[in-house]
Amino acid sequence: MSGLISRLLVGAVGAPLVLGMLWLGGWWLYALLAVASLVAVHEFVTMTRPLRPLAPAAYAGTLLALSGARTGGLVWMLGGVLATFILAFALNALAATRATSTVAVGATILAATWIGFGLGHIMLLRQMHDEPRLLVFTVVLTVWAADTCIWRSGRRSCSASSSCSPPRQATCSSRC
Repeated sequence: MSGLISRLLVGAVGAPLVLGMLWLGGWWLYALLAVASLVAVHEFVTMTRPLRPLAPAAYAGTLLALSGARTGGLVWMLGGVLATFILAFALNALAATRATSTVAVGATILAATWIGFGLGHIMLLRQMHDEPRLLVFTVVLTVWAADTCIWRSGRRSCSASSSCSPPRQATCSSRC
């Protein structure tokens, strides 16, 4: 199955579920964002494995940021992300990582901040404006469409590129 067909099938099944939970808001939205954050942190930790991020601190910091956004808004979301500093330094003191402390703690804080703030702001958008559903739908659907278009144009430019000569073909095919 081609990448585009797989992507369209996942979108056809996932879009109603995601949009329905965005519409309902509340704890449904929190559950959706918590699952999305766990998947995102897993992918981040897998991609940055050479940097040795402290995965438990990244998971906890991201979930604390989401919980803070749900219960207390922006200030509590920031508090959840800042708790990652304490967790990361504590786990780094206990862990025997090959990467330096700065790199391991920095990658961990980047994961919690990038993912926790990004998904937490979806919840915060839902709490503002006269039409919160319209605002969140607009942001999510715009990001979704832009991501799909960029993915498709990247595939097209990579397959048409002459830079994918045999020595670089493995790199190109893994990228696209």
